[in-house]
Amino acid sequence: VTAELAEMGLDGARVMQIISELAAGSVPDGIDEDQLATVRELLEADCGVRLEFDPSLVRGMGYYTGAIYEIAHPDLPYSIGGGGRYDGMIGRFSGTDVPAAGISLGFERLVDLVELEDDGIETIGLIVDKRSSADALIKAKRALISEGKRVVIAKQTNNMKSVMAQIAEAGATHFAFVTPSTDASAIEVKPLD
Repeated sequence: VTAELAEMGLDGARVMQIISELAAGSVPDGIDEDQLATVRELLEADCGVRLEFDPSLVRGMGYYTGAIYEIAHPDLPYSIGGGGRYDGMIGRFSGTDVPAAGISLGFERLVDLVELEDDGIETIGLIVDKRSSADALIKAKRALISEGKRVVIAKQTNNMKSVMAQIAEAGATHFAFVTPSTDASAIEVKPLD
């Protein structure tokens, strides 16, 4: 990070020092207290959720022009959404700059938060070989669903233990492979254990 900042003409070591001091709750030398007033106002506001200031937070999009943020859930080790101010974005398309802020939510991450009761439907983990066509996968999935099964899909990797853990975590009790030679009418389903 320090090297990247130096390439942009910034004193990377100083920036990292400022971030560390801000994270520790102190105001670094050379930073005007008034510049942090807005952050303090936000942190002290009663908006029904807990806000946390993280001076090391970085979002990868080059169009953010102000504050950036992420949404966290206490049960997950990663964010479920993020966004920020991007005042120049709308002007790129309309020709008129408009103050703007936006957010995106990770659909898969939100789904991870949903807890469903066990409805007794057998879940099959379809493990897809990278050489398989989308058509083979669709046919295999449809065949299993038509038998009343629920299907979760995982990509085959060299670490099959990880793949099996992934489909088990998704609720699968059985698995089947989808390969280029898979016949959807004769899918070989095996118990996960």
